[in-house]
Amino acid sequence: MYREITDIEEKTLQVAYFLSRRKGGVSKFSIKNIHRQWCQWWGDDFCVDGRKLKIFHNEIVLSSSAVKRGEEQPEYCKYYTEVLLNAQEKIIKAYHPKMTGRENSNLFRKRLIDCRRNHGKALRKKLKKNGLSDRYYIKHNSYTRYVCKLGRYILHDNTQSKDRYCCIGTYDEMCKYIDDNLIEKK
Repeated sequence: MYREITDIEEKTLQVAYFLSRRKGGVSKFSIKNIHRQWCQWWGDDFCVDGRKLKIFHNEIVLSSSAVKRGEEQPEYCKYYTEVLLNAQEKIIKAYHPKMTGRENSNLFRKRLIDCRRNHGKALRKKLKKNGLSDRYYIKHNSYTRYVCKLGRYILHDNTQSKDRYCCIGTYDEMCKYIDDNLIEKK
């Protein structure tokens, strides 16, 4: 059974940041390179039932030999291919070939930090919209540090000690926790 990839926007920016530091032009943002880097950090994103998905002719496939035999690939392979194609499109669109690798990586780093700040604001807005901001508050522990790790958000309950937290996780994990555990309880 396949699952949807979470935190796609932030993961795309992290891959872009890392790949932009390499030598070469736009070709360094090939589907193969994006997939390889993505799998180094989040290998489970491109796994289905314990099997790692592969790249074959710029598409995600379950088995390249099955494609060569003409067998139809599962429907979820199209989803994963779309994720990589969208990531590649966003990266190439934001990349400036006339800038140095360091300047481009700084640009992607800034976008990543902005993305994390916007996610923090969106989580606070979600709490406020559902009338939960009086009891709960969100803290972010890594806006600017740890560029190559997913941003972590911490949900605190005002009625408990500040040393304790209700939930810690990435943006999508926090949204799911708030939807499943806090909004439904209300």
